[in-house]
Amino acid sequence: MNDFLQKLFPNKNGKDRPYDLPLHRGNGGWLLSWIIALMTYMIIVSVALFMIVNNISDQWTSGLDGRLTIEINHDIAQRKDTQSNIDEFLQSAENTDGITAQRLSDTDIFSLIEPWFGGALAADDLPLPILIDVEFIGPTNQQQQAMADIQALVDTHIPEARIDTHQQWLNSILAISKTLQLIALTLAMIILFTAIAAILGATKTHLALHEDKVDILHMIGANDSYIAKQFQKQTFHLAAEGSFLGFVFVVITFWSLKSGFQSMEQSFIPQFEFGLLNWIIIALLPYFIALVAMFTSRLTVMRSLKSLV
Repeated sequence: MNDFLQKLFPNKNGKDRPYDLPLHRGNGGWLLSWIIALMTYMIIVSVALFMIVNNISDQWTSGLDGRLTIEINHDIAQRKDTQSNIDEFLQSAENTDGITAQRLSDTDIFSLIEPWFGGALAADDLPLPILIDVEFIGPTNQQQQAMADIQALVDTHIPEARIDTHQQWLNSILAISKTLQLIALTLAMIILFTAIAAILGATKTHLALHEDKVDILHMIGANDSYIAKQFQKQTFHLAAEGSFLGFVFVVITFWSLKSGFQSMEQSFIPQFEFGLLNWIIIALLPYFIALVAMFTSRLTVMRSLKSLV
């Protein structure tokens, strides 16, 4: 595996990387690469989870924002005067500024609940209510007045109806979404700090192993920055190898999940697609992790060398 990674990340001159310190010789660098690969995988999955939850939440809330539903239960819907009252309500709503109202057909209503029954029942088998979908089409600052107008029309024409503003549903969705996003980001940060701690420990170990050689470099005039550059270059290469592997594992995971979801009942699975910005962020994360590893190694070496002076 290490030979394969070296082919993916060769030097410009195609030879072994030039080091004044033998950091590349059997120092267990492959272990650090695999650790970073695992950390990269978990970080990208956590960030992807954050994006997925955000996208699904936006889809659900955007479909309900600025809308309400008027429900008339099945028993009341059977009354002779109910249909005429509904027609009068719809006519009055049409003449009200900033409001559009439309009665849903039984087919539309049944399509909303059909996935929960798996096609075992027909629309005629259920006591379906009458639903009226109301949308506010005016400016946002006038929705409060439009809501009052709708309430007045309902009280006048169909007082037995129930108005559902979806506010409780929206609040629940937003609360769950924010909680999941916070968990995903917290997990990503914990994993990142764990990776930094692993890199810090590995760098200190390598520095201790090559302490005599570092002293020789100091004696011949090498400064701390030059020595730190030796470590940071090696760490960046190992981190790049590991983060690349982690990214490959993520791609395989995403492809497997997508293939699995396509074979499942789509009605129960929220639909989501990553946008261009989402993919750019995911693609840049491995490079970001490699840079974090490099700077962590450099700062660790610089601080350790200063303490030896």
